[in-house]
Amino acid sequence: MSNQGFGTAVNCMDGRVQEAVSSWMRERYQVQWIDTITEAGPVAALARGDESILAGIRFRADISIQAHESVGMCVAGHEGCAGMPPDLTHEDEVAITLSAAKVLRECYPQLPVAALWVGLDGSVTVLD
Repeated sequence: MSNQGFGTAVNCMDGRVQEAVSSWMRERYQVQWIDTITEAGPVAALARGDESILAGIRFRADISIQAHESVGMCVAGHEGCAGMPPDLTHEDEVAITLSAAKVLRECYPQLPVAALWVGLDGSVTVLD
């Protein structure tokens, strides 16, 4: 690890998945610090085109990218997310997470954006 630098994580506010995502980001992008942007079910909000949520995420991501020179971003969906509609299948949730990553890639084409799925056991799966 370079012991310097930043990554940007768009993650659920659920504390059960924070450390797994931060650890994955540190390893993947070889950075020390993770700017974490949290919402309740951010992947669902991004996928459905919620402009107010997107504006808030972009405001914070812009700071991370411009002021902290973030080298990579992820967006994470997770098992047991209370911010997702309760009747969705796992496949639906994965598709929503991939759609959210597409939105962020369109906003930040200069930055690698990974779509992640996080299990409550701390496992992290790269979806794309």
